[in-house]
Amino acid sequence: MDVLVDLAPKDGKRKTRQRGGFASRAEAAREMKAVLDGEPRGVYEDRRVTVAGFLWQWLEVKKEELAPNTYPGYEACVERDLIPAFGHYRLPDLRPKHIER
Repeated sequence: MDVLVDLAPKDGKRKTRQRGGFASRAEAAREMKAVLDGEPRGVYEDRRVTVAGFLWQWLEVKKEELAPNTYPGYEACVERDLIPAFGHYRLPDLRPKHIER
């Protein structure tokens, strides 16, 4: 089952979010509510994104902002420490107890 949500236009441009692979209508409805509630505030998170996926996206965005010598250190920390320890968790499921081991 898929969810397709039209968001309020910004700068006259239509914005649509599509998510798929839901097992039930209830699950799809929860996802639609999350998109509608969170996207306008910039806090929507795709429940399927893992910590590893988020960290790779974050690194890609930060690459442009960081000094050339800083990025390799961040990348090494993500690859060596963070992804092996937490990368398999889905981002919204990560809790302090996972980090405080």
